[in-house]
Amino acid sequence: MATVVEPSIDNFEIDTICPICKEKVLEGMTKGKKSYHNDCFVCHQCLMPFPEGSNIFENENGLYCEYDNSVLFGNRCGKCGQIILGKCLTAMNMTWHSEHFTCEECGNLLENMPFINRNGKPYCKPCIALIKQQEEKLRKEACGKCKKPIAAEDLLILKGIRYHAFHFPCTVCKTILGADCVEYEGKLYCPKDYEIVTAPVCYTCRRPIFGPSITALGRDFHTEHFVCFKCEKRFDDSVFYEYQDKPYCMLHYNELTQSNCGRCKHPASGKVITAMNKKWCQNHFTCFGCNLDFNITKAPFFEWDLKPLCKQCYDHLPSSVKKSVEKYDQIDKKVKKKREEEEKKAQKKNNK
Repeated sequence: MATVVEPSIDNFEIDTICPICKEKVLEGMTKGKKSYHNDCFVCHQCLMPFPEGSNIFENENGLYCEYDNSVLFGNRCGKCGQIILGKCLTAMNMTWHSEHFTCEECGNLLENMPFINRNGKPYCKPCIALIKQQEEKLRKEACGKCKKPIAAEDLLILKGIRYHAFHFPCTVCKTILGADCVEYEGKLYCPKDYEIVTAPVCYTCRRPIFGPSITALGRDFHTEHFVCFKCEKRFDDSVFYEYQDKPYCMLHYNELTQSNCGRCKHPASGKVITAMNKKWCQNHFTCFGCNLDFNITKAPFFEWDLKPLCKQCYDHLPSSVKKSVEKYDQIDKKVKKKREEEEKKAQKKNNK
């Protein structure tokens, strides 16, 4: 930093060394304890003589006029960077034009006002409070992974924390996710794979069901796969019958449960008759030989080849056939009797 040299010029003859040219001064001027040639007593920067009465500044490099001293060694404004020639303000270890020492946010003058140094810039207290509120809001809304702001189209909220969706891949296809991704059972999926993962599975083909489906027997089916377990025909009238946890059409359900008529093979109707371990429609329990209606006539019947015959038709059978029928009938009666005795013994044993 230059020091001010008080001007005091006197012509004299003295045997000294000029500090500028390093030669003996025979005629010149003295300043303090130094002597100068008249031609050497000029500004070291602009090489102009010093105006009368002006301040002269001196440092180890030489003498400087006030302007060049300010340019080379003077204070510069902390905001505009320009040289401060007049009144200046000192704050934050810097100098400022008084009109440039303003709040970085709102621009209000801070001279003689309380301020806060934030990252090397001055702010008024109201602006600092507002900035902190905004930063707290941004902190809460920032990505929990990279801490950067999140655009609406990239937002993913996972377990209450906000993230950029592109930080995560789909659990199935590993594609980078967008904001349209879905969380399911703690895992993230793209829309396509989420639909596949959450879709019901057809009980028949074990494939996901998209679109119309049928729910029956506690299971899901493609509409085209919900068919009779026996004939594999669809239930066009939406009516099905359950047998041993499987769906059947009426015909095969009655067949399995022995509910079909022994003659027409359709479900027995009317006043259902039970005979020969079969069901019979009211009008179908007739002689297979002459169509005699046993239900009306109350006539006895004989079983031949799992079919009922009236006595007259039975008598027309060859004697060898009748003997075989009677023999099998006796054997059947003995088997039934033995079975009944075994059931009675088992019941008595259980009672004990």
